[in-house]
Amino acid sequence: MLARIAGQFRERASAHPDLGIQVASSETRCNIDFGWGRCVLEAGPDALNVRVEADQPDDVEALRELITRHLERHSSEDQPIAWDQSGEPVPSARDPRRKDLMRAFHRRARHSG
Repeated sequence: MLARIAGQFRERASAHPDLGIQVASSETRCNIDFGWGRCVLEAGPDALNVRVEADQPDDVEALRELITRHLERHSSEDQPIAWDQSGEPVPSARDPRRKDLMRAFHRRARHSG
């Protein structure tokens, strides 16, 4: 699962170099740097461990939302996801803020760099 996720973000970075996404991965770890925030995914024995970091609280939430959507859309395995609990939980799929969070993410991605 980790290798597939890293590959998908590499493809996205190649297809959209203007976004400035950097991906570095090994067999057990993937670092994705968006310039304004970072995501670390680590393959654990029982779960995929995910941590996001950013300077602004809204950016942490937007990045968690981005990664959550990606995992929901592209994960076909039953491997559980374990989030670092240092921030606010991601809104549920029915939370109306999801659309606003993704719009803010895309706006930020277009204007960074």
